[in-house]
Amino acid sequence: MEIKGQFFSLRFGSSDFRVLKKLIDSAINAGINTICIELEQAFKFESHPEISASWAIEKEKFHDLVEYLRSRQVAFIPLLPTFSHIDYILDAHPEFRELNSNVHCIYAPGLYEFLFELTDEIIEVFKPNYFHIGHDEALSSYDPRKRHSVFNCSKCREKKPHEIFVSDINKFHKYFSSRNIRTMMWSDSMLDPDAFKDASFAQSGCYGGIPDELCNAIDLLPKDIIMCDWHYEPAREFPTINYLQEKGFKTIGCPKYELNSFLFTNYAYRNRTEKFIGMMGTSWCNISKENFRALNDIIKKNAFFFSNPNKTFPNKKIFKEVKNICKEYNHLIDSKNFHGVYDFKADGKGIYYSSGWRDLTYIEWPSLTDPLKAPRYPSSINIKPLRYGYIDYRFVAGEDKFFDKVSIKAWMKCPGQNRISIKNEKGNAYLTVLENSNLNGDKIDISSFVHGCTGFTLRLEVENHKKKIEKFLRRFEIKIKTDTKKP
Repeated sequence: MEIKGQFFSLRFGSSDFRVLKKLIDSAINAGINTICIELEQAFKFESHPEISASWAIEKEKFHDLVEYLRSRQVAFIPLLPTFSHIDYILDAHPEFRELNSNVHCIYAPGLYEFLFELTDEIIEVFKPNYFHIGHDEALSSYDPRKRHSVFNCSKCREKKPHEIFVSDINKFHKYFSSRNIRTMMWSDSMLDPDAFKDASFAQSGCYGGIPDELCNAIDLLPKDIIMCDWHYEPAREFPTINYLQEKGFKTIGCPKYELNSFLFTNYAYRNRTEKFIGMMGTSWCNISKENFRALNDIIKKNAFFFSNPNKTFPNKKIFKEVKNICKEYNHLIDSKNFHGVYDFKADGKGIYYSSGWRDLTYIEWPSLTDPLKAPRYPSSINIKPLRYGYIDYRFVAGEDKFFDKVSIKAWMKCPGQNRISIKNEKGNAYLTVLENSNLNGDKIDISSFVHGCTGFTLRLEVENHKKKIEKFLRRFEIKIKTDTKKP
């Protein structure tokens, strides 16, 4: 691989620069050859000091870091979020904000002069060959049912949303090209979730759908932009990385957790074209002593997977088990497994049989205000604040069989809407089995919903109404009795 990278973000509060250097040193020693750092308010800007945090890092420290990376022959890529995730700018300069939105307005007077003054400072310090412009998650809500356009002003309403997006990206591309710098960006807005329904990350990392349909921008962008395709769930397939290459872009796969990194790297390498240029692990947390061990562990595993695609991590049986599961290449749960217990821990089999899960995540790396703790229930799946999510499981009875009796037990709790639904082959809509109940292993008979059917989908759905991460699902069990069709 040309790029074996590791990404760090400095947006989450005062970072311990010594810890960052230790992590970078560890990454390089493990085989990482590219470091990408999101700077945001952590860079002490001279042109516009009002957007820098009080704890921003002095340029001299970054100068020293760049010299060290050059001495180790490691590439450095600065990332400055633009268009989206720019509260660090909009809080100080509300005149740049799009009407009733969280992105900047491309027609705001002085916007690009302001942004290019910021990038000029970064280029002066880092002298990079690549510059990452962010542009991820350009949407009004993570809940697809509540999304509205991010373009609301009178001028923006005169244009198609994807044309506005293209115009913005092209301005950055032209600016960097004039300085012989390659533009990089997150690719999620280039991906329509409806086009990847069979992937288990059908929404996370795919945010180019309705209502703005920014995915239509992909055919209008310069092909020398490098797309960073991020997905953080375990999955058998990651077809978006193929799609971006087919569209003519050099592409980097960007995983997060170790099983996700293992599976994503294997898939990307196995299906690579000349447009695939590597992998870049991501970490989204504060850089601190408390997080060092956890981050160091995942970085070393990333480096191993990137340098040894298709190999399992030494002395970790789970990777071999997961590899074997994925070899089966079957999205349906085989009837021989019906009487098993499917829990949702990261090293369990359940998730790999899922036909898709939306907006759910394992516990994220914490910030200083959310110190690193081992989860009380290792098998739990958590849902982010103010998010909606669900997970689907598909079952088939087998040849010449139908479902007779089916019951489930679930351990499921969340402050908000909880729902268990069933869809069988006789109907197009989900039927609600249970709603707004906290479940502690109670047996639920769903035979009446599936009796006589040859297949059904079980959906576990939740909303988190609190402003903190909440445990959604600890585990569920399912028992199924089938009968043979009479000739």
